[in-house]
Amino acid sequence: EKTRKYDLLANEVGLMYKCKVRIIPYVMTWDGCVTAYHRKHVRSLNLSTSTETYIQSRVLKKTLESISFEHRQGHQEGGLTIRETDEIARRLVVEKTTAEEGMLCSTTN
Repeated sequence: EKTRKYDLLANEVGLMYKCKVRIIPYVMTWDGCVTAYHRKHVRSLNLSTSTETYIQSRVLKKTLESISFEHRQGHQEGGLTIRETDEIARRLVVEKTTAEEGMLCSTTN
């Protein structure tokens, strides 16, 4: 179903701008899980490692905002308190930031 939505959008954009549109499904989750064809899509888009790192940091930030918002609205999963959830989210951000800094350092050396 998602593919159909993207096809419709691609057709509309192609008609608006009178150009050929190609769909490249670049998917990344907060923990770095990617699709089986991730590397192929990265090459197609010509993304640098630092750009990928930036995209993942944005995904992580938006995921954190979503979790925080849900818990502030009273939606608690697994019986965690807001304070416990905030602490878990803070640790995830610190761990992910540390990993990203290491990745950036290793690619620039």
